[in-house]
Amino acid sequence: MKLVIAEKPSVAQSLGKVIGANKRQDGYLEGGGYLVSWCFGHLVELSAPERYDERFSRWRLEDLPTLIRVAGITALSQTYTARSASPRIRSAFRSR
Repeated sequence: MKLVIAEKPSVAQSLGKVIGANKRQDGYLEGGGYLVSWCFGHLVELSAPERYDERFSRWRLEDLPTLIRVAGITALSQTYTARSASPRIRSAFRSR
């Protein structure tokens, strides 16, 4: 069983259609070997400039243009899960 977490319910439904998870449960979709659940809000954002280099903590004209080879991401702490207490979702995490 693979767990897929989407940003919002509509995205979860779209993903579920593609991967065959179309059985609606309490807070998730199931089918085709997948559980698809969702959160409300963005899960990650691009990392702040100072995470790449401390000199980018303040904007200076001489540092521009700022070219980053690989953009980093940072998990957001203000995302709320739709059904974080769902026993089926918790068991999918534990089985890994």
